[in-house]
Amino acid sequence: MNGTIGALGQSVDIDLAPIDILSNLGDFLDVLDGLYMGSGQVRYGSFGFIYDVFYLDVSSTAEIDRAVLNGSLDVAFSQVMATLLGSYRAFENDTAHLDLLGGVRINHISMDIDVNLGGGFELSDGASWVDPMFGAKGRMDLNQNWYAKGTALIGGFGVSSDFVWDASVNVGYKWNNWLDLYAGFRGAGTDYQSGSFIWDVT
Repeated sequence: MNGTIGALGQSVDIDLAPIDILSNLGDFLDVLDGLYMGSGQVRYGSFGFIYDVFYLDVSSTAEIDRAVLNGSLDVAFSQVMATLLGSYRAFENDTAHLDLLGGVRINHISMDIDVNLGGGFELSDGASWVDPMFGAKGRMDLNQNWYAKGTALIGGFGVSSDFVWDASVNVGYKWNNWLDLYAGFRGAGTDYQSGSFIWDVT
């Protein structure tokens, strides 16, 4: 997580890389108050519906690593992000398919900024907004069991956020008709500002 967040005239630069979490895993688990990721889809013919939900609640970023914040500040935040998409299968053969996607992403964020790390004052703010989202997802079989799949989304376009992106790439193994195991990478970013509230985060 890196970027700029702000509330009520106070902005904070955050640089929290995965290595910071891994090197301070015990501290991260101490301040992690909630984490959930879930997704699913249904299809009927060429059409489908996809949902993706992400929830994160962190009570202190400074407790993970003091170096991630500039200045004597601490930030606690919670984020709920839900993406709802319709899909249309534009291409399909025996080994691959491609779906076109369109829908919305709903964000709700609450934030507490502790100035001077307990010796000063605390600011609280929050925001909720909806962004249009468009993109595509696909899958290709590499052999009888192994496959690769990916999703790419962009959105915002100034409707709420200036720009939103979300991309993932995975490699999976199909054990049978009801069990797949896969691993990969997912990245996302949101550039949103409304009044004094800033959420420019990747």
